[in-house]
Amino acid sequence: MQSQDSNLVAIVQARELLFRWRTASSPGATRVNNSRFTDPAMIVNWPDPPAIRRALRAENNQPAATCLPSMAAAALLLILLFVSGCGSEPTAVEPQSANEVGAKPPADADEPASAAEQENEPQAESTPKQVGPTITPEQFRQLALDGNLPRMVLAIERGIDVNAVDTEGRSALMLACFNGHTRVIRTLLDQSADPRLRDTEGRSALMYAATIDNLEVVQMLLTAGSEINATDKAEGWTALMFAAGEGHLAVVSELLSAGADRQIKDIDGDTAEAFAIQRGHTEVVKILRRPTTGS
Repeated sequence: MQSQDSNLVAIVQARELLFRWRTASSPGATRVNNSRFTDPAMIVNWPDPPAIRRALRAENNQPAATCLPSMAAAALLLILLFVSGCGSEPTAVEPQSANEVGAKPPADADEPASAAEQENEPQAESTPKQVGPTITPEQFRQLALDGNLPRMVLAIERGIDVNAVDTEGRSALMLACFNGHTRVIRTLLDQSADPRLRDTEGRSALMYAATIDNLEVVQMLLTAGSEINATDKAEGWTALMFAAGEGHLAVVSELLSAGADRQIKDIDGDTAEAFAIQRGHTEVVKILRRPTTGS
């Protein structure tokens, strides 16, 4: 009985020694007291595997009552020996999520896109996309007659021809001058509207402007190069005759200052003064009768 107890003690000691030997010798040694067995001097004095095997062989001589636990202990020690000889413990690999498997690594923010990616990217349009219905030249002239500047500007931005005329030869500038839309006229002149154009009757934008009392418009047209003494085809009338017949004193004075010829006669032989007399515009008559400066 004493022999059996000694054998069991030897086996327990062998297990303890095996555990300590495996712990110190394997690269991934288990922590003991929060420190690793890394000092080679501690390993030199430990028993080697042959001593452990001798202790295990003594276990085989135990009675049957202790045979089963002893065999289980021996099997456990053999497994420990096998594991300890397999080198370092395998490094744990973190599992990848389903989204990470086969996923493309994120591109560097500073890395330029590939040619294929650049082809797939939507390209910025070189010109702004037109929104809304197209404005026709006829509608554009009507907008000028009505003084609808915002829609006219939209049409101009889309490239409409500001000098396009209708079947009677009237341009947007002529129609705007007929109603005296100052801002529209200024915009058209800024967009290269031609003040020298004539309609089918031979009338110009200046002649249309002379029929209304808008001195600023007349001045803009004269500055833009309007022909001040041009006559229409139907009656031979000038811009001065139109202004005198309507009694627009400021416009008549401006035309005279700009060099309008008061002596021109229409097809009936009437002058601008005659028009003013017929309509009873006495103040206009006085201006027209004043002697020309330097005469």
